[in-house]
Amino acid sequence: MISSALSRIVLFTSGAQQPVRVARRRRPAKLPNDDARIAFDKWMEGKPPQAIRARVDGRSVPEVMDLIKKELKWVAEQKAIEAHNALWEGEMLDPKMKNGPLQDPRTRWNDKPPAEVGEGLRLNKNTGEPIELFGDDFPGIDGTIGRPPRPLQLKAVPATEGIENIPRVAGDALKKARANGFSRVEVSIEAPGRTVAEVKAAFKANPTAFTDSIGVSRVRVWCQDGVFEPTSFTPLPPPVHPNLDPDKPNDSEKDKVPAGATSGG
Repeated sequence: MISSALSRIVLFTSGAQQPVRVARRRRPAKLPNDDARIAFDKWMEGKPPQAIRARVDGRSVPEVMDLIKKELKWVAEQKAIEAHNALWEGEMLDPKMKNGPLQDPRTRWNDKPPAEVGEGLRLNKNTGEPIELFGDDFPGIDGTIGRPPRPLQLKAVPATEGIENIPRVAGDALKKARANGFSRVEVSIEAPGRTVAEVKAAFKANPTAFTDSIGVSRVRVWCQDGVFEPTSFTPLPPPVHPNLDPDKPNDSEKDKVPAGATSGG
């Protein structure tokens, strides 16, 4: 959900057309709706109080609305993303869809099956990890890899395209992950007809922000002679599930022998 950060100032008006006066408080009070208050909070980010007062003091509310029109557009975009994500029920790594999950690889969709089945099969062959793909232009990722599932994007750069497109595609994946609220996304890029050395040189010649260890945690480029991985990756451990049954031993205790007993019974 979009949430408004605590702000440093608040707008006071005695009417919609009255001049605006700024005080050092927490958040806007007389802006017309929540979208405007969120946009105003974003507009204030990084600005010192004196600069805000210089821009806002004496302006009417409609003038302030015009001042934050760029931020209002951003709020509308974020709401659109939320609405798009809401088309799927359930967890974003386990969406509830009308079709699936089906096998080879596991797929699920509502109206449009995933288009990356071939890439998913090859990634499963290369890694040995289970792959699940989501259809309907699922926002932010193409599916998941592994158990427990980790968010996954699948990309391909044909040999007919310029090799500089490989780091560009990696950068686009990071932007996509950030825009849709995913973290620690793994990106798999197929680069047929390219060698590891060529792809490594392309990343060096075309510096691109393709990982921040938050939005994207791993990038792998599958080349004709191996895989190039420009990221350092450590998978997160699976979540701990507490043992709520006092009569059932924990996994770590299953092989332990009580004092005074022998392992043979």
